[in-house]
Amino acid sequence: MEEFQAFRVAGTTTVRNIEVENVDGQNIIYWEDIELLFPGVQNVQNGKSLVKFLRDSKRDRIEPRCIKHYPGKVLDVILPNTVGAVHSVSPINTPTDFTSDIPIKEEKATSILIQSKIEAILIQNYGMLEYTIPRLFIVLPDESTSWDQATMPCTKFRLHFICECGEHTKAPGSRIPHHLHLTNHEGYVVNKPTEFFKKYRPFLILMLNMIKLGTSVKGHAVPALVKLRVDDTLDFAQSTIDSVSSKVIKSVDHSLAYLGKSEVVDAGGNARTLPYDIYSYLSGTEGLEEVNPRQFGTYLAANSSDNLLGNLYRMTTKDGYVKWVCLDHYRALYNEPHTQKLCEVLTWAGGRFDEQLGRIELVLRSGSAAVESYDAISRANGVLDLDVSLNWNFARTDSVKLKDMISKSRIKSVTVRLPLAGHFTLKNAFFEFPEPSVKGIMEKITTQVKAQDNFMTSPYVPIFQIMQLPAIQSFEVDHIPKNLTNSSPLSKKADLSNLRHLGIHVVETDADIKNLKLLLSQARNLSTLSLQTPLERLPAVFSSIAEYQIYPIDFKNLSLRFFPPNKESCLSKISFQDLAHLFKVYSRQIEYLDGGKVELYELVKMARA
Repeated sequence: MEEFQAFRVAGTTTVRNIEVENVDGQNIIYWEDIELLFPGVQNVQNGKSLVKFLRDSKRDRIEPRCIKHYPGKVLDVILPNTVGAVHSVSPINTPTDFTSDIPIKEEKATSILIQSKIEAILIQNYGMLEYTIPRLFIVLPDESTSWDQATMPCTKFRLHFICECGEHTKAPGSRIPHHLHLTNHEGYVVNKPTEFFKKYRPFLILMLNMIKLGTSVKGHAVPALVKLRVDDTLDFAQSTIDSVSSKVIKSVDHSLAYLGKSEVVDAGGNARTLPYDIYSYLSGTEGLEEVNPRQFGTYLAANSSDNLLGNLYRMTTKDGYVKWVCLDHYRALYNEPHTQKLCEVLTWAGGRFDEQLGRIELVLRSGSAAVESYDAISRANGVLDLDVSLNWNFARTDSVKLKDMISKSRIKSVTVRLPLAGHFTLKNAFFEFPEPSVKGIMEKITTQVKAQDNFMTSPYVPIFQIMQLPAIQSFEVDHIPKNLTNSSPLSKKADLSNLRHLGIHVVETDADIKNLKLLLSQARNLSTLSLQTPLERLPAVFSSIAEYQIYPIDFKNLSLRFFPPNKESCLSKISFQDLAHLFKVYSRQIEYLDGGKVELYELVKMARA
């Protein structure tokens, strides 16, 4: 026979029952079940006596927390008119919870489902290329909006990102809490709320419940809002790591109330607002763990100059996964003096460090400048993305130093810009030739020094070997000397499975295409490929890479993106005369970028020529 424990909010007469559990012969009630019915519960009393948590024989509190059963008694639930003994907060008018009328068994099942889906979101790990802006967020009513159930459809909302701190941000001696929390940012106005909530409602319900009720998942902890220090003097956007504005608590409840209801039209054409069956709704929703925040720009009213980072900084864990954290947690992990030194060196060298993204853009004009810059970069752990131009007569020893520095750093993405055509190295001598004469002079010099040690190749080989470093996820190289591609700079057994993005900015000759095909056979985990090739070489490029073309390819110089074709329509044996037909057949898989420099009529004209 099932037994129940009766509860009521102190000072009221409405009684709610929670099913009693029998564990090792003792009847108990789990505290989490009480929290489900009475969000924000502080303690429970039997008359004037405090009901204590049960303890084991060693006087340690039993986990999960629970209390004993009091048959025939109605226990009083104490809710927070005050939060703790140190500080106070005005009573919070909590909107009716949209699951409050669900029987306790259904509530427990809903709670378990919500917890499991939150866990699935938090344990997801992403590489740098997959995770270009923060992905954890909630939406709260704008402070300027007066909350009224009758005018909810007119309510303005703001999106707030969540700091992803946790075990990965803890450093020796750190004294700040490392639990997930809202960022110190005013948030971004949602300018298309209907469309936004339609797309992200399930995700928002989960994140709001996580913030409100708290959770603990491997590597992450989130305290319930009522357990944080509540400070009414804080502005909405100034909640700290260990405190929260009472307005945030109210706003979370308002958002849950809004998202927990839907508008339906009855047979008479009348619109009514009804509560969701949250369990059924979340159970039937797929892909919650794959929310893509990179689409935010279409929904948010942000300035064109806004980077949509919400005062968060990009960092990597020891396993190479990307997390976005607040400045306090970023500083706790990365040594600020090294960052300051790096900024000083880059300022002197004419470079730039975007600390939020961990991205460096740098133009080097001498070996000595390179050495000093490499030393500063290797000491600053916050550098994840390096874009470096080598604008001097560098030798092999210089490119080896670049490779070694990257191998010892946390850098995941590398772009190397080589000297423009006409600048190259020959036994430490520097030559400059007018562009029109480069080809002829290069051929003459190549013939004269054939016996020498691959004079053009040797300085560049270490640069290409950077893409073999296990930590590198993205590699691009620009201004490749034309005769360098006559032979592959890498071994045929090279393993490039670490790469997710590859950019080769010269694909002109048959040798280029042959080497590209070899690279693609070695980099089988690519998700994007960037090329520069003349329009007339497109058929040959398509033909050679058809068997690997399972991801989009950007032809940057043509402002053209080509998407993977269907498997049954493999692009092979395409001649130049088929070019116009190719674009006609695959028009749905072709996207023009930046206004599009390639016009179909031009292709037709070229094909008929």
